[in-house]
Amino acid sequence: MSRGLGKVQAGLLAIIEREQKSLNTYQLARMFYQPEVQGRCVLTMAQAKAAYRTLCSLEKRGKIESYGHRGNGYGGAYGFIWWSRPGTQRLQQDRHHAQMLAAAVGFASQ
Repeated sequence: MSRGLGKVQAGLLAIIEREQKSLNTYQLARMFYQPEVQGRCVLTMAQAKAAYRTLCSLEKRGKIESYGHRGNGYGGAYGFIWWSRPGTQRLQQDRHHAQMLAAAVGFASQ
């Protein structure tokens, strides 16, 4: 029997649900751990990897979705995997396709 979401899972899920845009693994780790020391980010590789593992776990549960390529665990578009609420990526793709169609129709009518 599952005990439910852990502290890191609940925290990262809350951040994703609050944000209106997709965020990458590194951004989410920084927002959760808030590793600012004297104006410098001191996010450790352990924290980044823990965030990545947690996000993968949330994705398997169907709570979030990802896009981008998985390289060394942080890979993806521009070196990152992007995470968002379920359905958000599909909505963004639909908007992009609609813009492309509008542009194609606009060019065809000239």
